[in-house]
Amino acid sequence: MSSTIMYPGEAGFLRMRRLYLRIKEEYGLPYKVIHVAGTSGKGSTTIMSAKILESLGLKVGIFVTPYLYNARETIQINGVPIKQRANLRVRNMVEEIVCDIDVPEIGGCTLFEKLTARALLHFGL
Repeated sequence: MSSTIMYPGEAGFLRMRRLYLRIKEEYGLPYKVIHVAGTSGKGSTTIMSAKILESLGLKVGIFVTPYLYNARETIQINGVPIKQRANLRVRNMVEEIVCDIDVPEIGGCTLFEKLTARALLHFGL
């Protein structure tokens, strides 16, 4: 994978791709993902979709920002925020991976990228 940046935002994509592939390689990601994107309504759409899937008996993880009351609300499974111990565990796992994939030409992983990686790991554990 080339580390030559062609357009704004590409560095973030390259970092996230490396982070995702490393997590998948090391821990596996045994679940399907729905990515909700856009300018308005992402949080509402995510919560409504999660509730529908939960009503079907599925285990549903959501990653939403910003949070309302506590940073752990950002990562939830079936409406329950990540526990403190689990949050510390996945944070440490992500920090180990990030140290291995940092590439000076594209910069280090951002907090948002690290939070995304924490969610991916937590949903698979």
